Amino acid sequence: TAGIMVTDISDHFPVFLISGIEEPLSNDTRYSYRQVNEANKEKFVESLTDTCWDNVLEETDTEVAYDKFLTIFTLLFDESFPMKTAKIGKHPRTKPWLTRGLLKSIKKKNKLYWKYVKNPTPLTEST
Repeated sequence: TAGIMVTDISDHFPVFLISGIEEPLSNDTRYSYRQVNEANKEKFVESLTDTCWDNVLEETDTEVAYDKFLTIFTLLFDESFPMKTAKIGKHPRTKPWLTRGLLKSIKKKNKLYWKYVKNPTPLTEST
C-alpha cells in the first residue's frame, strides 16, 4: 500500500509505502533510561573528585592512559546514573506543556486544514 499523507507539517505532503513484509510484534513493553537529577549529578561530581587518578596521570602511553580514564569514568557514571527500566503505559503521556486548550486548538486546526485540503477555493489555491 502506498499513498500521500495529507498533513500540515510541511509545505509538501509526505509519501508513504507499506510493504507486505511482516515483522513479528514485540511483546516488550519496557524501556530503559537513566535518571538524571541534581542529586545524581552531585553524586557523580563527588565521585569524580574523590577518585584517585594517579594511575591515569602517571601512565606514559596515551592510549593506555585514555583507556584507564574511560574505564574509571564509565564506572563512576554507571554508579551515579544507574540504568532503570520502566513499563510503557497503555496511553503515552502527552507533553506537559500541551494543555487541554492547546490540544483542542490543535485538533480544530487539523480539522480546518483537512477541510481546506478537500475543498480548495480559487483564493486558497493561489497561496
